Amino acid sequence: PCAITELSDAYVTIALDGPRATEVLARGCGLDLSVTAFGLNACTRTRLAQLPVMVRRMTHERFGCVVDRSAAQYLFDWMQDAAAGLD
Repeated sequence: PCAITELSDAYVTIALDGPRATEVLARGCGLDLSVTAFGLNACTRTRLAQLPVMVRRMTHERFGCVVDRSAAQYLFDWMQDAAAGLD
């Protein structure tokens, strides 16, 4: 016996793109996001802004962050605040 549960609507992907994307992510997690340590298509689970998030490097300057739908707005707002602090 087994059970299968559809979870595709349980997660949201937030794309972070730009030359300072790694700096924004570095403000909320301890990963080494340099291209040599975290190369193209690298993917890992980590804590970002105190949330469990799956981070994937899509290009040198673009990341996809998969987070639980209930926390997506918080993470989006956090990213905007972190990016604004880089100015």
